[in-house]
Parts: sequence; structure tokens; C-alpha cells
Amino acid sequence: MITSFSDFSVLACRKDDAHCALRVLRNEVPVATWADFANLELCGEISSRFWNSVPLQREDSVPGCSLGPFHYRKSPEAYFREVAQKGYEIEFLFEGLSNPVTDFIAALRLFALEEGIEIRAARYNGSEAWSCRAMWWNGNGVYALAPHDDIAQVRASINAEFEITKVAHVFALNLYVQAPVSGGELLLWNILPGDSERARFRITDSGYPYPVDYVMAYRKETSKSPRDCCVCLMVV
Repeated sequence: MITSFSDFSVLACRKDDAHCALRVLRNEVPVATWADFANLELCGEISSRFWNSVPLQREDSVPGCSLGPFHYRKSPEAYFREVAQKGYEIEFLFEGLSNPVTDFIAALRLFALEEGIEIRAARYNGSEAWSCRAMWWNGNGVYALAPHDDIAQVRASINAEFEITKVAHVFALNLYVQAPVSGGELLLWNILPGDSERARFRITDSGYPYPVDYVMAYRKETSKSPRDCCVCLMVV
């Protein structure tokens, strides 16, 4: 298992260059960013619709408000019920607007096909996972969202019958439409914890939260802009 990247740096890409993301998919770089990926007017409208939709406070000990379905610590059955019940929340968020997330994925899909890589929504019993969700993190500790990894929640035992457990690599596509002038940075540490580390912190099936003292021992990179699109790859 890869435990860290020897070349741990953020790859800055042109806003019209989705092909740049292939370097992440090939494990050549851990992170790629697209500055000013979406215009200010679009970001402002998405943000306004988010708050006007009255996002719900999460009830799973993760500090934040959300719109749309998410699968963290849910069985596939529970998640796909949410897809059926809450998908409209995301449809409203982008109704009549360009959706930067799906536009990016569509462009990336074309480039990936040239490399023999298929990008599609995960499936379960004939249903497809939702394209995205909207989140606002509001923790009052050192970070608005504590250090975490996304691999554990994908490989969690509760997902045994869900095909996401079989993916070779996990990467996250994040579009930031609103961020404070001070704070709100995305922090990335050069450590890819394994099962033993997760068991040590009793987060085997969640990957959240890691103690701040643990991650601070590793090199970190910082990235943030209210309109950045950031792709992060975590490799097992």
C-alpha cells in the first residue's frame, strides 16, 4: 500500500483543462486544482439557493449542513432511498444554471475514455448514485471539518454489497462556491492511513475524525479560493 507521495504538491491547472485531471487518475500527482473554475455570479446564485433551501443539520456527529443525498455511514439501501427522496434538492440548486460539477465530470469522462478508463455513477440494484451533494461545514474546533480520509467510508463493511467497495482508487471532486476571506482553506496531509491506523483511532468504517496531533506530524499543502475546483486522490 502507498503510505505517502514522494512528490507531494498541488498541480495548478488552467480552468479549461479537464485533461489535467488524468495526471491525478494515473497517480502521478495527488492533487490538482482549477482556480476560478466557476464565475462569481454563478457561485453567488448557487450559494443563495443553498441557504434559501434551508439545508438540514447533519445528525451523524459530523458538524455541517447538507442538501442532497450522501452515503457516509449509511447502508446502500438507506442511501438509495435518499437518492429517491432528496435528489430534487440538487436539481433545484442547479435548475436553469450550468452545473460545474457535472460539466467537469462530462469533460473528464471523454479524456478518460482515451486512456481506457470508464467514469460513471456507481450502481446498486439497478439504481445509480447521485452526481453530487452540497455541504457547509460548521465545526467549532481547530477545523470546520476535522481531518479525515474518504477511503474508509467507501470500504466500510456496511457497503459489502455495493460496487464502490471494489474501486481501485478513491478521489474527491470539490467545488468551493463560498468561503470566508480568512479561513476555509483545504488542508491536505501527506499520509495515507491504513487499517491499523484507523483501528487505533476507532474509525475503521468512517475514516473520521483523525486527531490533529497525528496529522500534524506530516507535511501538508493548502489550497483555497471561493471558486476553486479541487480534485484530491487518495490511493490504497
